[in-house]
Amino acid sequence: MNNRAAAGAYRGTRLVTPTLVLYGTVLDEGDRDATGHPGLLRGYEPYADALTLAHVPKSGYYLAEEQPEAVIRHVLDFLARS
Repeated sequence: MNNRAAAGAYRGTRLVTPTLVLYGTVLDEGDRDATGHPGLLRGYEPYADALTLAHVPKSGYYLAEEQPEAVIRHVLDFLARS
């Protein structure tokens, strides 16, 4: 099954379990946060009933490697609430 067929198979379904989405930041040359438009992350909301979005500053694609303490804190907080 290719990605398009898989996506079609799940069309209209929602995650009913609490869901945590961690996202990083793109850093500019001055090491300042240059986060992308936050509206881009709102596209996940139609797919999950209990969605939590959490920003991990000063990280990129490798959140757990770049900011392990922040990732652990977010996960533990999320689990404590769920």
